Amino acid sequence: MILTNSPSAKRDIIPSGSYPARCISMIDIGSIPSEWQGEMKSRTVIRLTFELPTLTKVFNPDKGEQPYVIHREFTKSLHEKSKLLPFLNNWRGKTLTEDDCKFFDLSKLLGAECLLSIVHNTVGDRTYANIGGISTIPTGLVCPAQFNHSFIWDYQDNFKSNLITDKNDTIPTWLQDKIKTSSEWKMKNGMNEDNMISEDETNNEEPNDLPF
Repeated sequence: MILTNSPSAKRDIIPSGSYPARCISMIDIGSIPSEWQGEMKSRTVIRLTFELPTLTKVFNPDKGEQPYVIHREFTKSLHEKSKLLPFLNNWRGKTLTEDDCKFFDLSKLLGAECLLSIVHNTVGDRTYANIGGISTIPTGLVCPAQFNHSFIWDYQDNFKSNLITDKNDTIPTWLQDKIKTSSEWKMKNGMNEDNMISEDETNNEEPNDLPF
């Protein structure tokens, strides 16, 4: 066994800039413990994943060129202080009304095109590519056809427990583990919720998005 102290290979991250993109996945992670201003609270999190069809690479020789993908997680709330509400407004190019916010079917945006702004954030000695902003596709800019299949998973009509218990390419193991910490998953599986952290309904602000 040979040991060396040579530096590890440089991580391949999406270059900063603006890219046409499509939403390919929506996952309702559920209510999970989260630290906010020094306190542990429960916040319900959704994860939106986008593919960048104009930025491709051969990640697997058997599959050929594939688009880069990037995701962002949000507190599942359309409160006026939420980050999801302005994100959706910018994506759709119009503001959700108060009535819209009472019942908005997010799944209608699955497969929808957009223009993503990718920014780089550095934490310690690592740099991450994150979604900095979103807007409608400018006139004249064409977003190529969707490459990956659309996917949605939640605790209602799109609940499939085997995708959280079995190894698969759709929901990676580390994300399965995160989902399993949610109160919704535990209740679906008859687990004890005696020690579950209650959500503070009066505080609808959400913590800054962390690098993925």
